[in-house]
Amino acid sequence: EEWRELNDIQEMVLIGHSLGGYLSFAYAERYPHRVRKLVLSSPAGVPNEPEGWKERIYSRIPRYLHWLPPLISVLWSNNISPGDFIRWIGPLGPRFVEYLVNFRFHNNGTEDLNLLSEYAYHNFAARGSGEYALGNLLVPGAFAKKPLHARIRPLSEKGIQDISFIYGQRDWMNFNHALKVSEDNPDLKIPVEVVPHAGHQLHIHNPSGFLESLEKVIRK
Repeated sequence: EEWRELNDIQEMVLIGHSLGGYLSFAYAERYPHRVRKLVLSSPAGVPNEPEGWKERIYSRIPRYLHWLPPLISVLWSNNISPGDFIRWIGPLGPRFVEYLVNFRFHNNGTEDLNLLSEYAYHNFAARGSGEYALGNLLVPGAFAKKPLHARIRPLSEKGIQDISFIYGQRDWMNFNHALKVSEDNPDLKIPVEVVPHAGHQLHIHNPSGFLESLEKVIRK
């Protein structure tokens, strides 16, 4: 909000990705008169926490790894973030991040992987800040403590009825959650765009496809 005031923006098309999508929604709840359109790009925290999801996780991993979910849960609950891990491993951090970036994006025709690796490393290695909000907003499994599904209708009643979703086709943030939101609120006519050949980082996996979907929902 301070940034908006400094730039003298009276009304905006607000776009947020992943956790940024969740936070963009929260901003729109607090300042609805400043948001003309809300575009949620693969947002975190849409569905209610499904029953039995933890049991399904255990059923999909080998028994010798059953110690891993409780460990992740403890780390998550104590705000131990991926950034903490990168900072802990010190000089090994750049190589580790470079490996992860190449593993995730080398088959997507992504250019400048070295620059992307450097950018990602410095984001992780910098002094922690917003990353520590994860444990306060989300439970292990990336389900929101206050899911967006139940907050769509109240937001529309504040005057924001132009809400859109964009997901990658292979997105681990399942686009079916947004389809359920649209189905449960038929009068709001909430579009759900799915970008082909893209995962959660849809703007990197398929930038032209992402921009096409973005232009479509903005111009609707």
